[in-house]
Amino acid sequence: MPPEVAEQIFVPFFTTKAQNLGIGLPIARRIAEAHGGTVYLANNDPDAGICMALILPQDDEPATDGATSLA
Repeated sequence: MPPEVAEQIFVPFFTTKAQNLGIGLPIARRIAEAHGGTVYLANNDPDAGICMALILPQDDEPATDGATSLA
């Protein structure tokens, strides 16, 4: 992905494809940030491809609402 495109991938409604809305990555980042984490472009290599990273904080508290903890 060209650097000028990489700079805009988290801008809502930015897309390079006619059939896309450009809201997937901005929504993913907002959800991650709402949980204390983030989503970012970790690697942009023309030969190896693009790698996105999702970072979320670990919750050491057991779930009390009936949800299953994955820890």
